[in-house]
Amino acid sequence: MKKAAATRSRSILLIGLLGFEGSSDALTSDGANGSPSSLVVTVFDPATTKTYYKDIEITQDKFLVQPTGVFNLGLDPNYSAFMGKTNLIFNVSAHHALKLDQSNANSWGVLLSATTGGSIFTTDWVGIDSVRQTIQIYFSYLTGSSGIFNAGTPGAFNSKQWNGTLWNRLAGSTTGTVGSPLAFYFVTNPTGYSGDGLARKAGDWNLTADGTLTFAGKGSLLQNRPPVANAGGNTTQLAGKEVTLHGNQSTDPDESPAPLSYEWTQIAGASVTLINRNTPSPSFMANGPGLYTFNLTVSDGKDSASDNAQVAIKSLIIKAPTNIKVGTKTAITWQFSPSLFDPTQSIRLSFSADGSTYRPIAAGMINRGSFIFNPSLKMATMKGSLKLCTLETAQNPEVCDQVVITIVK
Repeated sequence: MKKAAATRSRSILLIGLLGFEGSSDALTSDGANGSPSSLVVTVFDPATTKTYYKDIEITQDKFLVQPTGVFNLGLDPNYSAFMGKTNLIFNVSAHHALKLDQSNANSWGVLLSATTGGSIFTTDWVGIDSVRQTIQIYFSYLTGSSGIFNAGTPGAFNSKQWNGTLWNRLAGSTTGTVGSPLAFYFVTNPTGYSGDGLARKAGDWNLTADGTLTFAGKGSLLQNRPPVANAGGNTTQLAGKEVTLHGNQSTDPDESPAPLSYEWTQIAGASVTLINRNTPSPSFMANGPGLYTFNLTVSDGKDSASDNAQVAIKSLIIKAPTNIKVGTKTAITWQFSPSLFDPTQSIRLSFSADGSTYRPIAAGMINRGSFIFNPSLKMATMKGSLKLCTLETAQNPEVCDQVVITIVK
């Protein structure tokens, strides 16, 4: 850990600078003696300006290994005045100091909820310890395993000891609302280098109006959870159009150690040029029909995952005279790529006088090759549009082409 020595010394210098104004260490484990604290939920009622707290009796070290639990606050008599209310705000926190011998370098830090994501945290040693000490100061005011603070008293919401941003030590709010998931993060730094800091998402807390507080984690927070790549599935597009790939459903369950990076490569089909290939949604021009396959690899800075997407480029070209005379039977034909269409797939020809509302004219199978169009007098217009579309099925999406025509008397 030699590379961390300089940063560590600055962190140690901070210890005690914040000062402790409280006097109670009545929690099961408030972390005052260097041990991991318990998790504490704090609930504020804006209507009565009362603040409720409860030690939920699981310490940070145990939660890091198995982040899960269901806690019924409604069983606590102190919570009775909060029952049934939907305008409550709450947060959950815990802390563990870095030991002088750094033996807990992988598990020290804070557990803290965050409304707007892990970016609200700084992850250098000094920044983490500043937040940790703020939490410890707050915990020092808790006078039992649960209790109530009235407005203006030490420990109450918006008092000198606790508010949503921990008095601007965070770049966003730690509080959530009843009925909405509230993200929870493990913030640590095992080396002292800012680039090694982590704000690892643990999952979400949920608080219901009946006082049920739940958390369902996804495995130990001491290990990186790899990302999940999602290349958007297989799609069908029309030749001659710009095609956009969709990898923005890829996720990183713990949002660490770094933001997701994206890399797309083409692995099959006629060569195309991918524009913005290192973004979630690159694009390319599909000039000819065929099957094109792309691989998406996403990385969270430590682990990576891949997924493939196949794009079927189909060619369907409608052919019609520029001018069609009322009362004249005119053949409307089309060309398509037979290898990419089911020959029995249904196709429909529609007409629009305004370019937006289309009325079906004829229907059949795509291998028919043509329809007869005999416009009536009421279709006469300066300009109109014919649109030819395959009918969407579970296996085949809709493919269309259209042409502008003039119907004359």
